[in-house]
Amino acid sequence: MIIKFVTLIQRKAGTTRAAFANYYEQVHAPLAARHFPFDKYVRNHLVSSRPADLPFDVYVETFVDRGKALGLLTGDVARVFDEDEQRFMNAPPRPEGFAARERLVCGLPRDVDPRGTRKVALFVGNAAGAEPEGFFEAVAAWGKGLGERLGAARVVLDEVVPGHRVKCFDSDAVLMLWADHPFTAVPAAPAGTTLDAVLVLDSQETPKDELKAGSGSR
Repeated sequence: MIIKFVTLIQRKAGTTRAAFANYYEQVHAPLAARHFPFDKYVRNHLVSSRPADLPFDVYVETFVDRGKALGLLTGDVARVFDEDEQRFMNAPPRPEGFAARERLVCGLPRDVDPRGTRKVALFVGNAAGAEPEGFFEAVAAWGKGLGERLGAARVVLDEVVPGHRVKCFDSDAVLMLWADHPFTAVPAAPAGTTLDAVLVLDSQETPKDELKAGSGSR
């Protein structure tokens, strides 16, 4: 079964964000694309954020067959990845991650974005403890309005699977807006929710032909 899994990865201490992103795109992402059966593989590198001191530098989206992926995380493949991760990321023992259900709020369905596509992400918490369905509906409606304000080409909602949560913020959802510029002021969150962080992102996606080439090489 294909699932969406999000990983929040922090750069290794003593390295710059630019060096981290460069290594990720030039070395690690091609390595991952060669070994894993990704249906979609997107790295959203942090450009700026509120608050500024976030414990991660990239929001990685992977769409993958969970059974096949888990089967690969053993033996030589696991060793290769462990060794490469230690070169550029802070991963003791694994980066934070969560499963999510992706919902298209408005705009055209996702395709492969050009490298360097700018996005704005908003981490939202269910502060009032509302039922998940009602909470997600409220966040989606809010996101649609924000998208119209920014002139976003697309708005997507990552509904964090109950029991996961984004631990560094205790968030329950992430809104992603395809927009070239951030907000001039932090928007007010809907009643009963918290806006835990606002991120401006530089998106880098592996083209489908490269994913297929990697899949065919195994």
